[in-house]
Amino acid sequence: MSYFPMYIELKDAPCLVAGGGRIAARKVEVLLDFGAEITVVAPRLTQELRENPKIKAVARPFQEKDIEGMTLVVAATEDGELNHQISALCRKKKIFVNAVDQKADCTFIFPAYVKRGQVTAAVTTGGSSPALAKYLKREIEKVIPKQIGTLAESLERLRPYVKATLSEEKQRAWVFEKLFETGHFRLNQGQENAQLFDRTEVDNLIKEAQNEYPNRNQGIEAGHGSGQRGL
Repeated sequence: MSYFPMYIELKDAPCLVAGGGRIAARKVEVLLDFGAEITVVAPRLTQELRENPKIKAVARPFQEKDIEGMTLVVAATEDGELNHQISALCRKKKIFVNAVDQKADCTFIFPAYVKRGQVTAAVTTGGSSPALAKYLKREIEKVIPKQIGTLAESLERLRPYVKATLSEEKQRAWVFEKLFETGHFRLNQGQENAQLFDRTEVDNLIKEAQNEYPNRNQGIEAGHGSGQRGL
């Protein structure tokens, strides 16, 4: 069965990892990469987990109350039956759960992903072949520039200004396409400054877009009173 690729916001979201071993530590690393607020519960914790200041580590066995208020839960204990029980509890409370290496007990799975700032590309084989997923990740890394996150941040900063200035969707799309082409070229030339564009340059593109795609209302107003319909 294929999985629906849903991206969710995890910044400051409470997440539980049940388990204190090497696999649990890997899942913690992934969740931290997306800003989650993580609690780890296990009788025994690796030194890496015990000393990680970014998480809350609780050295005791899992308890049912641990899942309360969690956005998602990872069952990564070394006990398959316990992982199954955790999954059942989460399903009952409609909490997303991943039980490591137990596909039937998962309501979500961890993809192989490439992250460049705010840009994330992910791939999954539905759990059928982790080796294939890793191969595809390596191929994706080859085609997504490391600086693409910088470009995404620059375009995000400009978005409110362009949207407020241009009412036509075609005009906005044209401006952002030109900005992307220019920014991508500059990054490929080695420019690393997050401020890839200046306001004058953006304003000139806005004027060009208005000439390229005149506002539909302008045509209507131009024909008003002359008996002609604006085109």
